[in-house]
Amino acid sequence: DIDIEMLTAAAVAALEPDAHLQHFLNAGLRVDGRGFRSVRAMGVSHEPLAMSSLSRSGSAAVDAAAAAPPAADAAPTADGVAGSALVSLGATRVLASISLQVGVPDLAAPADGDVEVAVKFAPFSKQPAERATALSETFRDLLLRGRVVSLPDLCIEERRCAWKLCVAVLVLNDDGGVFDAGLVAAVAALSGVSLPATMLDDEGVVKLVRGQPSVRLPLRTSLVPLTCGVAVQRSGGGGGEVALLADLNSAEEGLVAAAITVVSDGDGKICGVFKPGGRAVAQTVVEECIALCVERGGLLKLAAGLGADGPTAEGKAGSDSPAKKKRRKK
Repeated sequence: DIDIEMLTAAAVAALEPDAHLQHFLNAGLRVDGRGFRSVRAMGVSHEPLAMSSLSRSGSAAVDAAAAAPPAADAAPTADGVAGSALVSLGATRVLASISLQVGVPDLAAPADGDVEVAVKFAPFSKQPAERATALSETFRDLLLRGRVVSLPDLCIEERRCAWKLCVAVLVLNDDGGVFDAGLVAAVAALSGVSLPATMLDDEGVVKLVRGQPSVRLPLRTSLVPLTCGVAVQRSGGGGGEVALLADLNSAEEGLVAAAITVVSDGDGKICGVFKPGGRAVAQTVVEECIALCVERGGLLKLAAGLGADGPTAEGKAGSDSPAKKKRRKK
């Protein structure tokens, strides 16, 4: 038997998506049943990719890759995965992996290494290439401006050679929240990176030092992103009230009047506020987004495995804050 009500709802959602969203907003809910401020559960799985011998204890493959003298136009490559993380946010899946290269420091910063970020969407994705480029640049800027990675920690020998962290972020499935999931995946993957012990021989060739343990890459802080949408809740013929929706799914991303992404560090300090176009929003709305991001910080820090005990095998950040849980117990 055909369920006429379900068929009608599906038709309205397909033909009149804005009216479909308004129907739920006026009832104080969202299409997927969440409240306005509820976020989807986030899961972080550390090291889903097979660890190469580089990240275990240093490998012959790395030794061979670093055997040539470092050159600005052809930096030796350390093959293998030095760290990885898989993040799930609702139906969104993002995989981040880290590889290492040896290169020559920039003349303006002779004691610094480098970080490169490349975001890619799955081949079947409809996202434009410009968005992947923009995310790549923004993620790198946040990793450095937020002081997650300190570039001097990547130095092998000043003015001669340094490590370059290559962060690859692959969006496997996009159901909204790619910015949030991708940034958390990048930080979580970095938390598993260890730098092999190295030395320069008489010819200036980078070599691994056998018998010495790798050094865990120190992460200075974590990053906590939260994207919120601004929807106009219309009832009747008036202009309507503004509804703030936390953690947008893909359907909501195309319907909200504006989207705001806030990124804070592990201490609650704001690292960036991003609003790519859309309608103008009041300062109070931005402040509300910032408050929600800071509140989410503890849960995402735990999920990314960046607590005092180091990375965990797997973590989850649920949709309820500790304050909400206390209210629920009452």
